Amino acid sequence: MSNTHRIFALIFACCFAIGGANHGRDIWQGGLLPYRSVPMPINAIWNALCPLDFAVAGLIWWRRRLAIALGAAIMSVDVGVNSWIAYFSGLHVQSFEPLQVQSLFLGFVLSGALFTLTGTTPKRGVDSELR
Repeated sequence: MSNTHRIFALIFACCFAIGGANHGRDIWQGGLLPYRSVPMPINAIWNALCPLDFAVAGLIWWRRRLAIALGAAIMSVDVGVNSWIAYFSGLHVQSFEPLQVQSLFLGFVLSGALFTLTGTTPKRGVDSELR
């Protein structure tokens, strides 16, 4: 694994572990299905993110392609559900900042997946092609 791929994997694992820890904290403090202000299916999805996030964070080191594919699917669903909550559900959202951070991370996962799954790395700089 190249240094670029290792850095991607480290950031990927840390961010998913942070996400899992956040959901774990919510479950620890509020019990199973702690998100009582949202419909039950969304509550179940957010609850499932705790073990899924931790699994993907660990899986990146042993089954990189599978972890990236699962991570991309998890983040796509999470951002999609959270966007629906924020913009279309009519539920009150305290802050859009978490959704913005999740959307940024989704972009990181998808763009990193492009380089990691295709086996390419970004070029070091535009100058190298001009010389």
